[in-house]
Amino acid sequence: MKRDGVSTLYKNYIEIPCYSGTSFQIPVKDLTYSAMSEYQDIKIYDTELYGKCLFLDGVIQCSESDHDKGVRSSVDFCSPM
Repeated sequence: MKRDGVSTLYKNYIEIPCYSGTSFQIPVKDLTYSAMSEYQDIKIYDTELYGKCLFLDGVIQCSESDHDKGVRSSVDFCSPM
């Protein structure tokens, strides 16, 4: 049974539901890490578009591309004008 708001892994992509009732798909190269902690299901997927993505309990948390954007934004913000 699929829970609302939780991503679903298919053969070569992850389907991520959106709030509007639609969903989008991210092509997946590999499942890099999978574990069940005392508190949550932890998965890291290597994706074609966003690099490695962290999912906790089936919900995407962050990706390598998020980190790159945050680092660049911080550098831009801190650089002199």
